Amino acid sequence: PDGVTQIRVRLCGGGGGGGVSRGNGSSNIQNGHAGGTSSFGHYATATGGSGGTFMGAAGAGGSGSGLQISVSGSNGTKGYAYCSDMPFPYGCGGACYNEGNGGGAGGYTCGILDIASGENIVVTIGAAGWALESASYGKPGCCIVEW
Repeated sequence: PDGVTQIRVRLCGGGGGGGVSRGNGSSNIQNGHAGGTSSFGHYATATGGSGGTFMGAAGAGGSGSGLQISVSGSNGTKGYAYCSDMPFPYGCGGACYNEGNGGGAGGYTCGILDIASGENIVVTIGAAGWALESASYGKPGCCIVEW
């Protein structure tokens, strides 16, 4: 808005989807998909978490950058969904199913920005990583702006 020259921004990437393993058939084994990257203009970026695999590694957490505080998302794990340490339920990695691995949480960054009054800033919100069968989708990213 006009007259606003300082804002607080909180940004997180989308969580990765969980992986699935339901037996020996190749059609029953799927990796979760990565969450999307969120951005706040050229000021800040928070990458999405990786999808969980059906047997290998859990999804890696995303990373945040550009503002005063940046946190990497938690890695997924077998049978659980993890969130980054943030005060809202966005960017969580999806839970796995059976022998799969959970998706990683999206990265997070927050801080105070000095901006020009009336400045237009393009915001992109990272999508939730998708999953198949009985595994869970990740949660979408978000951007919270306060002035």
